[in-house]
Amino acid sequence: MSLLKWFSSLPKKYHIILGLLLTIIIGYVDYVTGYEVRMEILYLLPISYVTWFVGQRIGLLLSILSIVEIYYSDIMAGKQYSSYFAEIWNGAVYLVFYSIVTVLLELRISLQQRENLIEDLDNALRQNEELMGLLPICGNCKKFRDDREYRQKVEPYISKHLHAELARSLCKECAAKLRPESGK
Repeated sequence: MSLLKWFSSLPKKYHIILGLLLTIIIGYVDYVTGYEVRMEILYLLPISYVTWFVGQRIGLLLSILSIVEIYYSDIMAGKQYSSYFAEIWNGAVYLVFYSIVTVLLELRISLQQRENLIEDLDNALRQNEELMGLLPICGNCKKFRDDREYRQKVEPYISKHLHAELARSLCKECAAKLRPESGK
């Protein structure tokens, strides 16, 4: 089992918890390095992870949490704001950036799922194409003509193209005609 499939099989709550833990760790590193060293881009890691495995809503919520954590780590590191408007503007820009990444990632996931569905439908259509159309069948011997003008029996054709075996039995009417003593 690949790592991606293993992660996909985990319940959503584990992905949410892991995303929150990664956000907290990045926030702590952001606090320790001080407000001079910018860590905002690293918050995309848990945001993208949660969006991939849980969905867009949780990714957007983690984006908002990341912005709050950025401000909190700056305040705890001793940053003095000269202009609150500039800091609010910067936070809004980061939030828009995180949101765009989240929406684009969700769009990419949806497109991949759509491509997989189209591929599955194409495979199913290819399997069923063999059964479409008219089969010219002889009224006497019940053999039919295939694409190469050869006459074939019905049973081998069905077994080959339907991947099924035919079970032979008699209906009640035919059994009564062929074996009148069994019908009494």
